[in-house]
Amino acid sequence: MVSQSNGLRVLLNLRFPNTIVPPTISTQSPSESRKLGAEKLIKGIVDETASMCAYLYPTADDEGIFLATGFMTVQFVNDGIFDSAAIFKAIQATPTRQRLAIDLQRLRDTPQRLAEGIMCAARIMQDPFTYRECREMMADFTTDPFLLGALQDLSKRLHTRGRRINKRRFEVWLTKFCDAMKDFGKSHALIYSEAKNMTVEDYADHKLRNSGMIYTVLFVELATGNFLSGEHNAMPCMRQMQQHCEKIGSLLNEIFSYEKETFLEDTNNLLAVLMRTENINLHETSRQVAAMSQRHAQEVKRIRLEIEAEFNSKNEEEIGLMSYVAAMDLFGAGCWFWQLQGTKRYFSKTSPFIELRLRDVN
Repeated sequence: MVSQSNGLRVLLNLRFPNTIVPPTISTQSPSESRKLGAEKLIKGIVDETASMCAYLYPTADDEGIFLATGFMTVQFVNDGIFDSAAIFKAIQATPTRQRLAIDLQRLRDTPQRLAEGIMCAARIMQDPFTYRECREMMADFTTDPFLLGALQDLSKRLHTRGRRINKRRFEVWLTKFCDAMKDFGKSHALIYSEAKNMTVEDYADHKLRNSGMIYTVLFVELATGNFLSGEHNAMPCMRQMQQHCEKIGSLLNEIFSYEKETFLEDTNNLLAVLMRTENINLHETSRQVAAMSQRHAQEVKRIRLEIEAEFNSKNEEEIGLMSYVAAMDLFGAGCWFWQLQGTKRYFSKTSPFIELRLRDVN
């Protein structure tokens, strides 16, 4: 397995072609494309999500990894359906998916409805018995584009696990988790907006909120069955550690999503914004963003060592704290490992990152 430092060296020494061009358009016939259309693209998302959770939550038990994989899969599939031009076009080209295509077009035309749908998803995660009310709020759609039914089932199981571990601490965690989902929904109302007027700092913050990394980091507690106490939650270094982990994942995602977002989706990407505002090339931009992510990883390691030095007794609360900071350190490392080893869509023959290309990937 490639270490974090080795992963950084790969990113800092990438070679780029003199001219970066979009991937070649497929010559498949429309009927062939439909056969390999939305279902294949969505299956790729499902497979990637399953591998991601194994990397990010390596100490989770079976139920924890099941809930993490189930929830993240629903979120990633939703994100792909809403944001991906390739999936949207494949759905449009599938005769049996025309109702869904119409609903998705409406969401693209009215991003506020997209945000409201994600808010409904957050409400169901907070209380699975709000499902019927939320479905009524989305009654103008003929399909269930937000997969609210799947989220209700996951929510019930998540509540059962959380209350079994520690009801009071679970309620505190759940409020933070659902607030992060709601913020994610608000940021999605801007996904089709023009980013040229944003500063680099504002845009990086927008992409962090829009990446889903905030609730992905919070899921460490539920996945490992280890909710922080009120005292430990109030420690400033805990929130700092979480923020560093959020930024590790968000920044790396900008690097490895560059080809997809810039060439295939025609959406905004932090690297593209930096290249434009700083007037630097893709190579230098990638070096800068990778170095930023690595600095956050070093901060996670520093905080872990400081906490381990300060809390060294054997009482149950401090053992739980030690377990949590270790899991957060693994989470940060897992972001690197997953992007470099667990994904394949960024290794395509057309990738601008030549060293990461795989010969057997189209």
